[in-house]
Amino acid sequence: LAAIAANVRKVTDGMTNAASKALAARVTAEERESGLLFPSVSRLRVVSVEVAKAVVEQAVREGLTDVARHDIEACVRRAMWTPDYPAYAAG
Repeated sequence: LAAIAANVRKVTDGMTNAASKALAARVTAEERESGLLFPSVSRLRVVSVEVAKAVVEQAVREGLTDVARHDIEACVRRAMWTPDYPAYAAG
């Protein structure tokens, strides 16, 4: 998500490290106590935004994107896919 959102030139070790740290930081105490290694899927969209923001911030530090620091979250949110399932009536 971050690589697409920020149009980065390459994915670096620093960016994967930022993603790993951001993901680990989003695991709650309750999730750890129940044996989860990753945040619950029910929080996927929220966690994805936070991880992507951390990766884009690292890309900015490494000079691999032109995204301005103040625009990181908006950049990530614009790139996110939003499911939109039309309702079909039985015919």
